[in-house]
Amino acid sequence: MEDLSLKQQKELIAVCSSNPAACKEKYGDIPANGMLVRQAIDRVLGDDVPSRMKNDMSSLLAQQIEAEGVVSSTEFAHQLQSRYGIDKQQAEILASAALGAVTGGMGKGGKPGNTAAEKNIVVVDSGKKGGWNKALNKPEPNTVYHVDGNKTYHIDGQGRTSNIEASLSPSRNDRNTYQQCKAGKCGNIGDEGGHLIASIFNGPGEKINIVPMDGNLNKGAWKQMENTWAKALKDGKQVDVKIEPIYSGNNIRPDRLNVQYSINGERPVIVDFKNAPGGGK
Repeated sequence: MEDLSLKQQKELIAVCSSNPAACKEKYGDIPANGMLVRQAIDRVLGDDVPSRMKNDMSSLLAQQIEAEGVVSSTEFAHQLQSRYGIDKQQAEILASAALGAVTGGMGKGGKPGNTAAEKNIVVVDSGKKGGWNKALNKPEPNTVYHVDGNKTYHIDGQGRTSNIEASLSPSRNDRNTYQQCKAGKCGNIGDEGGHLIASIFNGPGEKINIVPMDGNLNKGAWKQMENTWAKALKDGKQVDVKIEPIYSGNNIRPDRLNVQYSINGERPVIVDFKNAPGGGK
């Protein structure tokens, strides 16, 4: 962003402090996220954090996301400890607040929400053919991955994807046939590597987004649901989805896939698929 006059700076602060969505639309991600970070820090630690440090943290986070495409709250906390000489607990609170704000993980009153309460938050972009993201191919246990700015993956203590929230995009992503084949072989006979968020909706090709799925379900009832989403997107509507794979014991193959989706903010549709032919019962 080019240098702003004093008047423009005051306008930016006024817009971004009152309306983050308008801030992002007018000025882009960096000032919008920076304002969210400052507000989150104010809420959790307030006057205990100097204003200059808040600005520095916002810039540091933005630079790391821009340069590396991935930020971990654990690693960010270590950076804050080293940079400012603060204790581990304070660094972890600040890191969780900062990344939680950027990923929508702050709850009512500015307190850390479900995302920020997890052990680690990672902001990352998915990969492409010839450059798959290693972090997403080997997700860490008890970690939340905020991917491509519109998808959030919760990983359980055994490294399995346990919950996804996404606002679907009509842009297509590359398929990762190796990970699909690998996932299919980890399941039952007749299984395939099924995308939780399809590649036609910009779903990642990495392991984090693929589970062993019954082939008949994948090509049948699941595909029919995806066709409903694709039509809505084609008509210019917004599609928000939540997917919860349900596992038994230590299995990496989900027994069921609970889906909740909403089109244009209308009443949610809830579908419970059994990971079996037809998906019923």
